[in-house]
Amino acid sequence: MTVEKPAEGESASLPASEHLPPRIYRAPAEPRALVLMLHGGRARGLGPPTALNLPSRRLRPFASTVVRATAGVPALVAQARYRCRGWNGRRADPAQDARAALDTLLARYGDLPVVLLGHSMGGRAALHIAGHPAVRGVVALAPWCPEYEPTAHLAGKPAVLLHSDRDRMTDPLASWAFVERAREQGALAHGIQITGSDHAMLRRSAVWHEWVGRLVAEMIGANGGGSGANGSGSVGADGADGGSAGGQGGTFGPDFAALPTEIVSTRRTRSLPGRS
Repeated sequence: MTVEKPAEGESASLPASEHLPPRIYRAPAEPRALVLMLHGGRARGLGPPTALNLPSRRLRPFASTVVRATAGVPALVAQARYRCRGWNGRRADPAQDARAALDTLLARYGDLPVVLLGHSMGGRAALHIAGHPAVRGVVALAPWCPEYEPTAHLAGKPAVLLHSDRDRMTDPLASWAFVERAREQGALAHGIQITGSDHAMLRRSAVWHEWVGRLVAEMIGANGGGSGANGSGSVGADGADGGSAGGQGGTFGPDFAALPTEIVSTRRTRSLPGRS
């Protein structure tokens, strides 16, 4: 299996600068869970993110979705901040920053169950650090999933990957291959294709938000184990219905048997051959 290497002239060590404090979107007086959001970036880039930082801004609207969805379980909602714009080979800078943010928040707020929510490169970072003992589950949006990305550390944990069939930045087929590899290693992995959307999740954005709300809520038990994030059991802004939700065997997490593998743009949900 291929091992990712640093670029020519690139040190394998991390920058000496300290990790940046995470951005806090909601901090309840007594949080009972933590949702850590991880934004995207690029494959290479040793410089800091720009002041505008479009990948970070793209993920921020999901903070409001998560806050609403986790009303039943007061959740600390935060976003990691990166020192570098890129993944940078085996340095895996955003994964290192994400882990540092996670440890910082747990040290400050106590031992909390954690759900990681990542987009693009942030999706890769979320899947990369999901072996952390506090992590209860991962929701990865249009993630970057190289064929050599490890999966063994996901054993026993729910990981749901959502990807558009029209994504031109990250490969949806690589996401489905990651799901299969993770399942072989014992992960509770599942892939959902959102047809007719894009990498930035702007087309059919309501569908992305509704599924994020539902999945995050189910992973921390915020929905009471019986309905979607909106309390109705119905998911998908254009009529997609994923079926009933809730815990499995007394544990929190999505009902994988009820999750679709595709949400099509014609107001219906169906399974793809070979992906059930």
